Amino acid sequence: MSLYKPDIKNTMSYNEVDESIKDLVFALTCIGLQTGASCEGHLNDRNRHTHPWVKFVRLDCDFLDGLLERYNKTRDIKWHVRERVSGKVIEPINYNENCFRCHSNSEEPTKNQLVELQISANELAHYLYEEYKSS
Repeated sequence: MSLYKPDIKNTMSYNEVDESIKDLVFALTCIGLQTGASCEGHLNDRNRHTHPWVKFVRLDCDFLDGLLERYNKTRDIKWHVRERVSGKVIEPINYNENCFRCHSNSEEPTKNQLVELQISANELAHYLYEEYKSS
């Protein structure tokens, strides 16, 4: 079940967000993070990432680190926050090992691997949203 509801008023246009990452963007927004660029991951496109990710702006995100630590204890695909030049990004840890941005010398992920990462993003979104609702 999707968390995203088209009738919810928000400052961001969710129509511009890739379908498979919409719930994670929504959940991150609900817990107080100002989201920016995001991607559901794409195959066969050297100019795009091969894993889902969401960029956000917030200097203090220790609370998110704590949520991710608890979430990761029960999941095969783990997520983390990583510093980038342009801000912070939440992405699967497995991406660093298996699904690096497409370069001629790196292994392309399979469609099944990408779908697993997208499903994991959705599971994470539901976890974060439930934590938000219960707080």
